[in-house]
Amino acid sequence: MDERIKELEEQIQYHSDLYYNEGEPEITDSEFDELWDELTSLDPDNEILKAVGAIAHGTKVKHNTVMGSLSKVKTQDDLEKWTSGGGSASKFSVTPKIDGMAIRLNYYKGKLVQAATRGDGAKGTDVTENVKLIASIPNETDQGFSGEIRGEVYMKKSVFKELNEQGFDLTNTRNAASGSVMQKDPRETAKRRLDFFAYDIIYDADCETKQTFIHEAEKFWALSALSGFEVVPARALDLDKVDAYLYDWEHNKREQLDYNIDGMVLGYSILETQEDAGWSGKRPKGKIAWKFEDEQKNAELLFIDWQVGRTGKLTPVANIEATVLDGSTVRKLTLHNKKAVVDLDIRVGDILTVRKANEVIPNLVCVAKHCENGLLELPTECPACAGEIEDDGVNLVCMNVDCSSQLESRVEHYLKRIEVMGVGPAMVHNLVSCGAVKDLADLYYLDFDDVNAGIGSEVTTRKMIQGIFEKDNLPLDVFLSALGIHTLGRTNSKNIAQKFRTLEAVRNTSFVMMSSLPGIGGSSAGHIVDGLTKMGPVIDRILEVIDVAPVEDIEGALTGMSFCLTGSMSRPRKSIAADIEAAGGEVKSSVGRGLTYLVQNEDKESGKSKKAKANGTMVIDEDVLRTLMER
Repeated sequence: MDERIKELEEQIQYHSDLYYNEGEPEITDSEFDELWDELTSLDPDNEILKAVGAIAHGTKVKHNTVMGSLSKVKTQDDLEKWTSGGGSASKFSVTPKIDGMAIRLNYYKGKLVQAATRGDGAKGTDVTENVKLIASIPNETDQGFSGEIRGEVYMKKSVFKELNEQGFDLTNTRNAASGSVMQKDPRETAKRRLDFFAYDIIYDADCETKQTFIHEAEKFWALSALSGFEVVPARALDLDKVDAYLYDWEHNKREQLDYNIDGMVLGYSILETQEDAGWSGKRPKGKIAWKFEDEQKNAELLFIDWQVGRTGKLTPVANIEATVLDGSTVRKLTLHNKKAVVDLDIRVGDILTVRKANEVIPNLVCVAKHCENGLLELPTECPACAGEIEDDGVNLVCMNVDCSSQLESRVEHYLKRIEVMGVGPAMVHNLVSCGAVKDLADLYYLDFDDVNAGIGSEVTTRKMIQGIFEKDNLPLDVFLSALGIHTLGRTNSKNIAQKFRTLEAVRNTSFVMMSSLPGIGGSSAGHIVDGLTKMGPVIDRILEVIDVAPVEDIEGALTGMSFCLTGSMSRPRKSIAADIEAAGGEVKSSVGRGLTYLVQNEDKESGKSKKAKANGTMVIDEDVLRTLMER
């Protein structure tokens, strides 16, 4: 059981990193939900389940209150189970679930002073200057409002279509909205013509127009009264009318909208009932997301491309006849790995049933009909370099370390991670093709004439080389994640950097020590340790030119102390943990000998408190912790 929990932790952390931080998901939302649900059933209090969304990069700002995400239900039984949990609740607030990016807006005396993404629920990224250029978000309100507005930034279907006709090459409205908000140049955000729906309002304590809400509907009325805000459509319904309302939106209204929705949000109409329901991690129990069924269609498989990634893994991509799903044309979908192709006996000419999982990622449902004369063909050599490939049972892997396709992906990934701007796939392809770059270290030894010969523009060449040379002092976690080693993404890199502090210590870390870190199982530890060893010569050459900054030891009130957090807290554990680390303390996920304090608010005895007492570890609550930090 413990091994399966560890495996699920590793997979969820890995795929969360790919989805939120890399923008390169390997599995569908539905498949991720299955992993999440299994871990929830085995270990409902697992720390991995407390995390929501992306790690905030750039300027991080704290949220005054948690910005959680919603649990999802897809079956009538699950929905009925949730509605029955409301006790005496007889009415429910129902709104469409806008498919965009959650944003909070803070106003002071009527002026917009800050906008931030949800991020991890406790902290987000400051995007104020970008948001100010979204026309449907007022920079000022005429009521002198002080407080917070929450809502969803989205892109209209009509705008999405027009921008793609202009050559923007956007994949779907959700990614288009989030990508546009996160643009480094606010003027680029303005070009994307985004819109905003408001769905929540939180008054500051000293706001002159502050209102007290009893019902959810009152919040929507207050939002409507504020000038300039478009409020998400909402209805308060008796329980016996909810099913018909959900059906009407899914099968009738949805297609008539100029924006995408992927479900409906239900909440207990009385706010006190919502609050009494409590939280599960960062997911409120008083609200739920009802997910629509994914549209499915059949399409013929024309051929399979095998794409080579930076780690050498060959990913099969099905090229299908053009098929319209949820308003956009699908021509390709990933088949994940060799094992999936073999298990399903997928052949050219087969009729595939496809869908967009949660309206975003094209996904294979099943093989509807096999082609009688079709053949199951697997590559016998790397399609990029014709090198030897190895079958590990799940994936085909190119074993040629000099494979050009792997190198291009690694170089592009490295430059993206260290934030060298303006260097895209075409430019990287030219750098590799002309022989100017044979490994990552070559980026720091570029010859102007060689690069210019491959790129053909002196201005672009000079700008690129200057951009690389300016990145001569990298934080340890950024450098580690930039190397492109399998499973060494942003999250694992950050955890490793916090634990080992210096690059030298990381490179000398054993497999046993690496696998002991939270979220890093045996498989990930093996990839990381082996990858660092194989890249040793390249890393050495890079270190001749740049510095990798160690994680500085913090001296504070909690220096030399270690803490484990358990049970319900007044705010997200990740936020409390960050404060502990900022004060010089160490946060551990388990109770072991040497732990200084177990932090637990409830008086009732828990498994961790029993173990703490057995080890002689003092159990304290948040108030005592706060006192220690303020010394």
